[in-house]
Amino acid sequence: MTARIVAIAVALAVTVPGNAQPTDRFDGVYDLRSTSLVPGSGAADEHRPCSLNLNARPLRIDAGHATAIIRRRSAAVGEVNAAGVLTLMNPEVSLELTGRVDAQGVLRGYLNTVDGCGYDVVFRKRPMP
Repeated sequence: MTARIVAIAVALAVTVPGNAQPTDRFDGVYDLRSTSLVPGSGAADEHRPCSLNLNARPLRIDAGHATAIIRRRSAAVGEVNAAGVLTLMNPEVSLELTGRVDAQGVLRGYLNTVDGCGYDVVFRKRPMP
């Protein structure tokens, strides 16, 4: 009888993880609110300085999958985990955005671009209609 109770408890622990949290609570559209160049970062090409105009379209999160278009043509994709931590990448153009979405719908992150420029960025989730 004790073995049977233990087997049932193990089966429940495997099928219903206690710490699992859905990622859909981060679903939505996030608009870029601020951009600041990280001190010490600079363009690899000294004739073309880093620009604060990233031309970023809204970042979208849907069922834990995140997408963003930065600098008009550079699409980056990635995943958001249950803690709101995300990494979006586009290896073709060496673009990477890492960050975290907080409980208020603010995404704070770091963007590294192909030209060696690094930015601290803040996105804010749009209110649901």
